[in-house]
Amino acid sequence: MKRWIFVLAYCALHGALIQALDDGPSMDDIDTNDITPTDQQEEQAGSTTRAFTDAQLLNALARPDGTLEKKNDDNRYNTPFAAQFGMMAIGGGFCISDIPNLFQNNYPSASQFFPNNGSLASSFSSLQTSVAQDPIFYVYLKQMYTTVLRQLYSHLKKILATFILTKIDTLDTFVTYEQQYAFNEKFLIVEHLINIVDAQSYKFSQALFSALPKSIAAFTGKTILHNDTNVNLTLLTIDDATMETGLNLDAPTREAVKNKQAAYKQIFGTYFNLFRTYTNLILQKPTAQAYLGENELVRDMTSMRTLVKSYQEQNKPIVPQFFFPSQGTIRAVRVIPLLIENIPTTSQLIDWPVQYVTAAVQGTHARNAATNAELPFRVAFFKDSQGNEISSQGGAQALFVNMPSGNAIFEQELLRQPTWLNSPDDIIKVTRGCLGDFTALIGLNILKPETEGIILRMSS
Repeated sequence: MKRWIFVLAYCALHGALIQALDDGPSMDDIDTNDITPTDQQEEQAGSTTRAFTDAQLLNALARPDGTLEKKNDDNRYNTPFAAQFGMMAIGGGFCISDIPNLFQNNYPSASQFFPNNGSLASSFSSLQTSVAQDPIFYVYLKQMYTTVLRQLYSHLKKILATFILTKIDTLDTFVTYEQQYAFNEKFLIVEHLINIVDAQSYKFSQALFSALPKSIAAFTGKTILHNDTNVNLTLLTIDDATMETGLNLDAPTREAVKNKQAAYKQIFGTYFNLFRTYTNLILQKPTAQAYLGENELVRDMTSMRTLVKSYQEQNKPIVPQFFFPSQGTIRAVRVIPLLIENIPTTSQLIDWPVQYVTAAVQGTHARNAATNAELPFRVAFFKDSQGNEISSQGGAQALFVNMPSGNAIFEQELLRQPTWLNSPDDIIKVTRGCLGDFTALIGLNILKPETEGIILRMSS
């Protein structure tokens, strides 16, 4: 009986690969109470994950010249040059047309968002006032929001891919990995964090582009925002010397940019203070009787979810949206602190899957299962610090596996477990970062250096 329980549990864990590495929203991220059965069928039919047989792979992946298109986290949202004008038009249309509609008359009051927390209500009211006075700020906020979510998703997905591809084929191995690594707890924590990011990204894309079909909102929304040329976050931190010598801006223009930087820094400060206080509620236990795992953040998000749903039912758009309390997000905020308690302080770090290290060293190519014919791509490969593909593990800085994805090969990096996943405090920081407190992610080697620099500059 125990062996069957193990087999079922292991299959459930590995089954998460399709969901976690998919660009479409999972059903867990979509509040099924908010959509009709027809919409649910559309979600299931619209998944971007496709099943390929070995026989199809050879034809599907090869270009006419015999080469393969390679996709990775750096270029997955890029569009062909001819399509960039369309992306610019869609992105630009949103940025310009949506600004006058911020905080319409039917927008909920701050006390409606935070009925039980006067301090948070006051902070949110201050943010509302600031954004209403300078609506262009929201354009920069949504770009920072999606930039951070995209980098978070990439980082977490690399970890989850490593966990999923780690070979656990016997009950003894399962027990050993649980004892040495707290494997199951870490797996579930990362999966819940991905669910939060997925839900935030999906809901955010739907809020920005309400006309997009639900089945393509997550990927298309990210693509549009990635190719939006209306806003460049580096303008928030560019210095006077660069503006003068690098961009050849005259003195009045440089002064206007510096004034705008100062104004946005003040508003970003208000935003970060609000979300720092808001997400910190995950550490506060309710004073009244509570369910298992309940904390003050769960209670606030549950109340907020009821408010958002009531407005949706009345067909009243909440523009802009700052909070996205989906069922999956609330569940994650409830469960993650409980999982943290079960990770021993002596837990070891999980390394690359051995079988893929071996495949990279040996240069093993994928093969057609039916004919045993060699397919035109390797199973796995290493990259050095310069990003060059190598076959020696000695100088390897990263390990990648090649995954079929439509008419291309997706180079999925397998990330060794980072140290933050062994620290209860750091796990909470990452959770808070997924929910909007981006300052909590500083120093955890999750965000790109330039993104961290912008957040530091805007929050200091």
